[in-house]
Amino acid sequence: MKFAALVFATILTLQTHAFQFRANAQVYVNRTYGEVRVANYLNTPIICNGSAVGVTSTGRQVFSYMNQVRILPGMFAYLNVYTNNYEPFLRITPNIFCRF
Repeated sequence: MKFAALVFATILTLQTHAFQFRANAQVYVNRTYGEVRVANYLNTPIICNGSAVGVTSTGRQVFSYMNQVRILPGMFAYLNVYTNNYEPFLRITPNIFCRF
């Protein structure tokens, strides 16, 4: 009985290996194009969700989303944001979370 209670308590206290972390994304911006690149440097595939928000010179916000994108080890995922030549981008802000 004590052994069964010990096994049950041990199972309850185990942590799963799946957790969420904020991805380190590289951002490239020029006048009409913005790109956010997420790399997987881990030994296991990751699944990522997120968005990229581009702000133009007139204050307009342009959004791009990714949902449940699977990135294999050593591979990349891209988010692209576009605008016209008359409203150039000021900045691109990524917000990407990944999990195992």
